[in-house]
Amino acid sequence: MFLAAACNKQAVVQPVSNPHPATDQTANWKTYANAKYGFEVQYPADWKVFESLDNIAPSINIYKTGTPPLSDFSNETQVSIFPLGMPTEGPAGDSKQISKQLIKGLNQRVSAFYLSNNNEISAYYISFITPPKNWDTSGFIWTSLQIKNRTLTDATPNPDAMQSYHVSGEVDASGFSLIDQILSTFKFTK
Repeated sequence: MFLAAACNKQAVVQPVSNPHPATDQTANWKTYANAKYGFEVQYPADWKVFESLDNIAPSINIYKTGTPPLSDFSNETQVSIFPLGMPTEGPAGDSKQISKQLIKGLNQRVSAFYLSNNNEISAYYISFITPPKNWDTSGFIWTSLQIKNRTLTDATPNPDAMQSYHVSGEVDASGFSLIDQILSTFKFTK
């Protein structure tokens, strides 16, 4: 009888409190919203925003250090948004399209830009397959990490070709975790 009673007893499980509760790392972040181009994005409170909203190539730079306006040629850690694209010859560096989805819920193309000396990723170029009506089809988001000891080497195959470059240097790839967090907050509002 004692054995049967012992087997019928149910164990009482007490909840254990987590000594390290998960915190929302974006809780103290600021939000940038742009009604004209219909998007918003959150960014760390110690980062800055610069708007250049001219009609030819409007841009919104979100950055920690540097002197805006920032572009794809600027050697800064940044998330920069170009709703109408940019009338240039294109970003510098070696790139290839990758399958990584950086912005949830949006149909996008992502190209990773690599350092030619060590094949590390230094930047992402994100375009949208179906951009909202207030964006141009050439609109994009550029994210990059600052490159230490950066060098640009002319990679143009011949004098008649568009100028292209190989980019070399060193990046702290851990910086992409913060950029990934910023991109995870991006959304179209229209």
